[in-house]
Amino acid sequence: MKSVLLSFMGICFLGSSFAIAAESDLCRGERCTEEMQAIQDEFDQGTNFSPLEIDSPAFYSGSCFHQMSNMNPKIEHHGAFTLWSNEEEHMQFNGLFYFFGSKNPYEHLTAEEGSKLIRSRNERPRDVQIESTMGHVVILDKNSKIDYWMKTNLKTNEMTLLSLWVTDTGGSKSFCQLRRH
Repeated sequence: MKSVLLSFMGICFLGSSFAIAAESDLCRGERCTEEMQAIQDEFDQGTNFSPLEIDSPAFYSGSCFHQMSNMNPKIEHHGAFTLWSNEEEHMQFNGLFYFFGSKNPYEHLTAEEGSKLIRSRNERPRDVQIESTMGHVVILDKNSKIDYWMKTNLKTNEMTLLSLWVTDTGGSKSFCQLRRH
């Protein structure tokens, strides 16, 4: 199976438009797979977002499922994401998706190695907005809006991440269950 590594801003979406969600309930009114619904349910039950409470940088990787045109939503893909504090103590975010690989290519990386890899492949860090029980990243440009919502579980060292991409040519949704390194 051919593996393709794509950075966040390097993905071009085709297909029907997705309505911009005012909230992070991406399965409401939509057909989600069992895997997507399980990740959505885990996210909905989460009450915490404190990825830097243990250490900075925080690095997470794991399984992702995507709703996008011409892609089977039941196929497991992978993602890796890092969060850190900048000099002004603002939380920053970057990440990568890895499509069609048979296993997680990031699982062997330390937090420092994973963070360095991701930050070397992204043009600029994104600010994280802290919203009561979750982190939220909004990326806007003239032809697209991307939302990422994140919650962490300090007991299990996991993070659930949901994303909604809306472009002038279509959109996609991602559901990720990630383990902290």
